[in-house]
Amino acid sequence: MSGNKSFFKEIKPNAPMTPYTPDNFTDTQLALISYIITISCTVAGLCLMTLTLVFTFGGYKTPVATVEAQIAKVEPVMIAKTIQPQLTGDALKAMLLDNDLWNIDANDVITPLVISAFPENLSSLAIDDKKKIFLHSLLPIALTANREIDRERLRLFDILASSGALPGNFRLDSIPVGWQDILSEDDEMWLVSLEDRYNATDIKALKKRMRRVPVSLVMAQAALESSWGTSRFAKEGNNLFGLRTYGETGITPQGVTGKSTYRVASYNTILDSVHAYILTLNSHRLYSKFRKIRLSTQDPTLLSKGLIYYSERRKEYVSQVNRIIKYNSLKKFDTVQLQDQNRTQLIILSKK
Repeated sequence: MSGNKSFFKEIKPNAPMTPYTPDNFTDTQLALISYIITISCTVAGLCLMTLTLVFTFGGYKTPVATVEAQIAKVEPVMIAKTIQPQLTGDALKAMLLDNDLWNIDANDVITPLVISAFPENLSSLAIDDKKKIFLHSLLPIALTANREIDRERLRLFDILASSGALPGNFRLDSIPVGWQDILSEDDEMWLVSLEDRYNATDIKALKKRMRRVPVSLVMAQAALESSWGTSRFAKEGNNLFGLRTYGETGITPQGVTGKSTYRVASYNTILDSVHAYILTLNSHRLYSKFRKIRLSTQDPTLLSKGLIYYSERRKEYVSQVNRIIKYNSLKKFDTVQLQDQNRTQLIILSKK
């Protein structure tokens, strides 16, 4: 973990694929989107009459959420797996060039190229190439993980609107009486499962936790914790964030005795590692300050103050994260988007 000691538990994600919505929507906007999507066609005539009255008597303005609702419903993500044995740094650089991922500016729309692991020889490359390959390969992965959080969040609001009106706060282990006839079995089981996944006992807490993390912060912490993708844990277990596990599986750190209760978590893909990292920030009690700050801003420099317990180095760790963001101009990546939001094809590459 690059010499840092983490103080959180590792939680493996299980993000269902549901429609996309931008993270900066307010809860009210999301609820309105869900309501618009699920409104019965039987009231279409009444809606039309209402709009006519509005036009007639008082200056109609198109609701912003109405426009967003048109792009909220998307097809499930299509995944095409491409296996390339012994992926090298040069080969990955060529792929980034071929997919217009070598030169990326703010507000660009990029190809969703998702690799499963970094090349073994990444550390042997020139430092500028190594850093650029690492960052530009990680960017579409981080964007993909955030988009899945967005979809999960909108699914929550779809469920909350399924009765025709957004209900008040309630405990996740005590679904309101009468909903059993409204919710599908899958939706009810998924809703109950969120309590454990997000450490959230009620809907109010869940709404605060089920949110994206700026990709600039994802990239900075991944670079710091994995030594730009070259650490042992990054190579052996795709673990870019030093996440620990307390089960029997995982990687045993060097110098740790057999009596140790933890290991470093191992993941099948980099995307799995990013999912686990985001879920950790969204669920663990040590990052409550991070989540509180996030309610009012997505600025990674301000959000980093909520990472004070990520490392035993405390404030120095936070300062180091911010230096990486600043010196590598990572904030520009926060406005980058993935291509083809309605029908995305992910390319999974493997080094094995």
